[in-house]
Amino acid sequence: YTYSGWISTDYRRPFAIDASFTYYRQPGFDNEMYSFNIEPIVRINDKLNFSYEITPSFESNNTGWSGFMGDSVIIGARGIWTAQQNLKLNYIFTPKMSLSLNFRHYWRSLRYNQYYNLEEDGTIEVIAEDLGNDVNFNTVNVDLKFSWWYAPGSELVLLYRSSLIDSDNNVNSSYGENFIQSIGMPSTHIFSIRLTYFLDYAIFAS
Repeated sequence: YTYSGWISTDYRRPFAIDASFTYYRQPGFDNEMYSFNIEPIVRINDKLNFSYEITPSFESNNTGWSGFMGDSVIIGARGIWTAQQNLKLNYIFTPKMSLSLNFRHYWRSLRYNQYYNLEEDGTIEVIAEDLGNDVNFNTVNVDLKFSWWYAPGSELVLLYRSSLIDSDNNVNSSYGENFIQSIGMPSTHIFSIRLTYFLDYAIFAS
């Protein structure tokens, strides 16, 4: 069963907001998921606007493949915390030239409550021990992009991207601790240039 709803206010106003929620339930495994999303959008003027989006969710008794133990397939029931924050800033120099900044942090904490051995006949048998398959995952991305439509259908894009990934089994740390630890990790930096030009073949064919 899935229930969801959303609201979006007038983007022509200096302040607008998008919000949504989702509830999911799977009775067979007593699996439930709650998810919320809220994104305030602020337009400073006709050139500058920014938004901040945050999406927390929690899922209980998510059941699925966990790993192998020898030749045995291990199934696990787990609780999953997920949170994502996304800060977006856009500045329009001219109708053909703009600059955008996008900062995104994604965190997922997966804690196992119970493990099962998947039998050959499709049934599952409880495993009493803790196999230590918990996962704590973080990723941080920063994109800075300059775009110039210098001719019809033709664009120049300059992009700087910084990204990092951090994964361990420390599921007891808080969201704030995860965020601080993540931004201190070594990151990958990429700078790219993309130039596209629209060539009208009809001009040469005529």
